[in-house]
Amino acid sequence: MKSRGKVKVAVILAVALIGGLGLIAYNCGPQPIDLKIKQDNSAPSGSVPGKVRDAITGAVLANVEVKTIIGTGTASTRTDSSGNYNLGGLPGSSDLRLIFSLTGYVTGTIPVTTPGTVGGFWPSGNGILTVADQYLYPANGSIAVTVTSTTTCTGRCWTGSPITNATVVIDLTPNYEVTVNQKTDSAGKTTFTGLPGAADGFNICPTSLPIDCNGDGKPDLDADSACEDLFPNATSNVTISYTAGDCL
Repeated sequence: MKSRGKVKVAVILAVALIGGLGLIAYNCGPQPIDLKIKQDNSAPSGSVPGKVRDAITGAVLANVEVKTIIGTGTASTRTDSSGNYNLGGLPGSSDLRLIFSLTGYVTGTIPVTTPGTVGGFWPSGNGILTVADQYLYPANGSIAVTVTSTTTCTGRCWTGSPITNATVVIDLTPNYEVTVNQKTDSAGKTTFTGLPGAADGFNICPTSLPIDCNGDGKPDLDADSACEDLFPNATSNVTISYTAGDCL
């Protein structure tokens, strides 16, 4: 009896094993799940071609760095001997700013909005955004700024003398990468260099920030500005003169 029991158990195990193999062979058992997830590493991108010239002579400029910031990275290229560039690898449906820089010239910028299609990418065969020629000014203009006051603001401020330690700002953004500030000296003067100059004058408006005359931590004179034209290889002069209307 014991030997027959062992035979029955062996037969049952054999049948179970053969049945399981049959299920696998005929795909009747549990099968791997296909989630149909696909990764596309070939998303199309586009490019911006253009040309860079000297704003004074119109001559093409070689070796100009052309770049833009994309997220936490940058895309960049340089102009060739004919002043041409082609900045590629740009995402679609994006507001970008192209930055043009060359030693001896004022860095220029232009905004561009890249076109997009389904998924926010440029079509691979039509991803070209043409922009106008970019003109860079030589950084050979300068301006001397004097800050004075003709009001006392009811005894809080001085009058008839230069203002020392005033903060003067020149901001040429968004067309140029120029934002500089300097303090006036004991004569109420400060000179800015490396600015764009043009034969017919490049207009610029330095601004003196609000001034605390009596040192109480509160501004007594409001911000004021004055404008003047800059010319190549020359220093222009401008005076920012505070009046009673500037008192706070």
